[in-house]
Amino acid sequence: MRRKTVIIFIVLLIIIVAFLLFQMRSMEIKPEMIRSWVLSFGLLAPFIYILLHMVRPFVLFPTSVLSMVGGLAFGVIPGFIATFIGAMLAAIISFFVARKLGRAFIKKAWSEKMKGVQEQLRKRGWLYVMLLRFVPVINFDLLSYSAALSSIRFQHFLIGTALGIIPGTVVMTLLGSSVVDQNTTAIFVIVTFIVILMIPFLFQDKIKKKLRID
Repeated sequence: MRRKTVIIFIVLLIIIVAFLLFQMRSMEIKPEMIRSWVLSFGLLAPFIYILLHMVRPFVLFPTSVLSMVGGLAFGVIPGFIATFIGAMLAAIISFFVARKLGRAFIKKAWSEKMKGVQEQLRKRGWLYVMLLRFVPVINFDLLSYSAALSSIRFQHFLIGTALGIIPGTVVMTLLGSSVVDQNTTAIFVIVTFIVILMIPFLFQDKIKKKLRID
């Protein structure tokens, strides 16, 4: 019964992904157009937006772009809430897909490359997840997959992800909302904050070495 439920879920997910891909391609995947498409669903718009986050890992769509759409479509606070929920669900889905269904494939594709990360996840748990979410030196979904292959407890993965994505989510939803409101001061402050957050990328190699990321 449990296996049947999983199979039904996967089939439905594939159908949804195919539908969303078709819709997104027709919109050229621009943030403003995604916003219009999402809002066209009326009261269901927040749920459609969250659903986009849930299927995003399977279509390799940039997390940052979709997060900005939240601010564009719903404003700062509602946008943050919807984006946070969506990002958390995306991380959870990626984690369980890797751990329960795609373990063999993902191990073959990424296990060696992410060996250092998996070892640190085993040792430091949620703190390491939080740090890598906050300073994104590796892909959002790749971290979820790597965590799934490690021995980290799901609760620790969840806590680390929840704490680590807050700063980036706040910035991107604020940026999206400011574009709609045409608040130049807010945009300047946000862009400055983004630049500060991007500083770690200047020292990416050193950070990876310190965190033991291969």
